[in-house]
Amino acid sequence: MSLPEGYDTRLGENASLISGGQAQRLQIARALVRRSHILILDEATSALDVDNAKAILDTIVKIKEVSYSSHTTSTQADVQSRTTVFITHSVEAMRRCDRIICLGDGRVAEDGTFEELVARGGEFAQLMQTGEWE
Repeated sequence: MSLPEGYDTRLGENASLISGGQAQRLQIARALVRRSHILILDEATSALDVDNAKAILDTIVKIKEVSYSSHTTSTQADVQSRTTVFITHSVEAMRRCDRIICLGDGRVAEDGTFEELVARGGEFAQLMQTGEWE
């Protein structure tokens, strides 16, 4: 809405009239409003500053909560559920995930919640200790 003509602003060929971060936020917004059963986000917040990354993560969680609350009050046929796969190195994003699958040497090394994986002290916890993801 901050653009000269709001949502009606023409963005140019390949969105050349906006910054990379603005383009990334626009692409995420489009993906979030599109009805789909599976959404795959690959390093979705990598080009964003801390505040914008937090806003995107907050929005993803909020959408999930709204979807879940409608799931608990609607019949199964009425519910539009979505599985979101979030490929990330962002610790902040990992903390918000229901389940983390940690890959190592081309295979699933371990999986669980953030807290479970840290407590387990396995490959995930070792990667966390190195500070590689911070």
